[in-house]
Order: sequence, then C-alpha cells, then structure tokens
Amino acid sequence: MLRFRQIEAVFFPGESFTPPKIHSPPRHVKGSSLNGALSPAVVRALARGGITTADQLFATGRKELLSIEGLGPTKLREIESVFFLDQH
Repeated sequence: MLRFRQIEAVFFPGESFTPPKIHSPPRHVKGSSLNGALSPAVVRALARGGITTADQLFATGRKELLSIEGLGPTKLREIESVFFLDQH
C-alpha cells in the first residue's frame, strides 16, 4: 500500500484514491447442486449431514434434517420455502 501511495502522489499530486469495499463471493460447497438455491450457510450445514443434492434433500425427513449440526428451525424454514412450497 505504501508503494501505491508513492505512485499516486507522483501521478496525482494532492489527490487520493480509496477503492470501494469489495465483498468476497460467498463460499460454495464443492460438488453440491444446492449452491445458489439456498444460502451458503444452509448448503454447508446440509453438506455436513451428507446432503448435496435435491434428491437427497427430498428423501430426508424433517427430524433427520433438524438433527444435522448447525441446521435449526430457521434454516429448515428456508429449505421448506424453497423446496416444499406446495406442501404448506
């Protein structure tokens, strides 16, 4: 950063550039087809439970999903709102 400021002072005397904050892209679970459909936190929790596809998700019951570490009622509601809309 020091070198950048030195170059900046030579080419743009009296001016300063502050880049906008760049947000890193959300981390995805490699090999999961659920990336993008659900939030990264939910996809990671499902992957911890061995669920990486929609078919595996449909085959898993509510109680089994809630037994996965890091997957509580809030994340379950997100899953239900995305995958089980017509069943409410």
